[in-house]
Amino acid sequence: MISFKEYLVEFQKNKWAHLLVRDKTEYHQDLIGIVDSAYKHTTLGSFIKSMSDVKASEWVALDYDKDPDLDITIFYRPARSSETWVGNKIQGIGHDGERESKIKLMDKINKLLTTKGWWIEASDSLASALQKRGIRPETDQELLKKVFPSITKFNPDHSYERVAGSEKIAEFVFGELRLK
Repeated sequence: MISFKEYLVEFQKNKWAHLLVRDKTEYHQDLIGIVDSAYKHTTLGSFIKSMSDVKASEWVALDYDKDPDLDITIFYRPARSSETWVGNKIQGIGHDGERESKIKLMDKINKLLTTKGWWIEASDSLASALQKRGIRPETDQELLKKVFPSITKFNPDHSYERVAGSEKIAEFVFGELRLK
């Protein structure tokens, strides 16, 4: 399994880095901004709105261009003790809207999702982009139902519908979703 311990170095330009608490504090406005940018055209939008939202997850980020702002991020979390799965769930992404940023982001997600224990629940354009890259969604309905008991319907395209808060959403799982 990929560990971001390899990234536990001082944050540097042109290198993916695991953001430490001080980095999250310093860059939290950048993180909120690039997550908003990535989710602005999605059904539910971004749920990262404040510093407490940033602190709740693990983050990796990349700054590769001339400006001092972050360009790309992925945030994730390991399974909680009460959850039925193991590994790391990618909770979301962020990018500055630039084509090159989107390509670099998808390259990183592709690498993670082909690594043992990494998975993501995705919909809309992210699900479409993953499928265009040849990443196939999880099709085991029994497995999905064990992880998401709130599933109300399975669709022929391997998406499923479930209730999240007060919203009904349709999503896919990509990567290696494993039970405890």
